[in-house]
Amino acid sequence: KQEPVQEESLPEIEEKQIVVEEGPKYLYIPDTLNSRIQVFDTEGQFVKTIASAGRDEGELQMPTDTLMYNDELYVLDKGNNRVQVYNLEGNFIRSFGKGKLKFPLGFEMYQNQLYIVDTYNTEVDIFNPDGTYITSFGKRGKKEGEFRYPSDIAIDEQGIFVLDTDNNRIQCFDHTGNFTLKWGVYSSEEYGLRFPFGIAVHNKNIYVSDTRNHRMNVYNSKGELINQFGDFGKDLDEFKFQSKLWVVDGRLYIADTRNNRIKAYTPEGEVLFKFGQYGRGPGE
Repeated sequence: KQEPVQEESLPEIEEKQIVVEEGPKYLYIPDTLNSRIQVFDTEGQFVKTIASAGRDEGELQMPTDTLMYNDELYVLDKGNNRVQVYNLEGNFIRSFGKGKLKFPLGFEMYQNQLYIVDTYNTEVDIFNPDGTYITSFGKRGKKEGEFRYPSDIAIDEQGIFVLDTDNNRIQCFDHTGNFTLKWGVYSSEEYGLRFPFGIAVHNKNIYVSDTRNHRMNVYNSKGELINQFGDFGKDLDEFKFQSKLWVVDGRLYIADTRNNRIKAYTPEGEVLFKFGQYGRGPGE
């Protein structure tokens, strides 16, 4: 198992991500250490659970990411090194990526192509929605266009934003995978990053979970810091190793990982409510 190089030992992160379907909107949260997907409405009310732990088709090992596309739920099944696809009722349809992916942590659909952060292969892999492999970009290193432990990806009309986690930076690419911009440096100071682990774009701003600094950073498309919020702790507006995030209906949902909860914020950084707690039961 390849271990990323970092000044501090890496925590065992429980990655959680949230996606939306058409009509009534739901949050599909990878409950990573319980190896299942939990479904909530956008007010945090538990709806149902999808899948269980295992290695057979339809079973999961430490899922890390989800998205909805054409009324199908795509799940990044990290421990099984594959993508699994389910229908809206939670029934297994197909899987792909086995033999190509190695502990992938994040993915995004953009213009009918699936971009997967193939973390331990230190590259971004691109697939068609049916699972046909297209191409990849990136390799291991510290230079422009190279990665060490990439963990998440966000895409809009501005380009592709990749969290180059162990290099403590964000790297930007055009839609064909050509490097265009980077920013970030390892530091606990206001301008710094320490193990960034989740990224989302909203209204052309880039939201980043600055995990070991226990805060959210907000940047414009030039990489300029325009807002920060959060601190370390258990209170409503505090974090412990927050990870996946994105905006649904004008709200920013953030997985507050070590506090075993999801929190909803305004895009400006005002906390609204939380849901979830540590456990193995429904909604935990």
